[in-house]
Amino acid sequence: MIRRAVIIIGLIAWPVLGAWLGRAAAPELARINNVVAVARRADRGIDTIVQAQAREIQGRFAVGTTLFGAWCGLAVAMQIASALRRRAPKDYDVDAMTCVTCGRCWAACPVERRRVKNARQTQ
Repeated sequence: MIRRAVIIIGLIAWPVLGAWLGRAAAPELARINNVVAVARRADRGIDTIVQAQAREIQGRFAVGTTLFGAWCGLAVAMQIASALRRRAPKDYDVDAMTCVTCGRCWAACPVERRRVKNARQTQ
């Protein structure tokens, strides 16, 4: 029960953390755009149209980096949840402590059945 709660909290926390980091990175990433770079270098005396364009571009970067950060956080959360998920064993495993090697389970062994089936198909 605790394991499931940790996974659910992680599924929520990682995307939120990713969105927050993406939002925090937006001003620096917006500087990649030439209009924003010019508007930052020349604060005074620059055309108000260029400043308005720069603010619009910065707003789009803020939305985009927030969404991208949330998506990356969700991907990390899903990977962690997948790694923590318990799976039923697919193959038959012999318990070495209780096995007396009598051979009675040999015909019921799924590994042996697969080997016999493959041998029949190749003949």
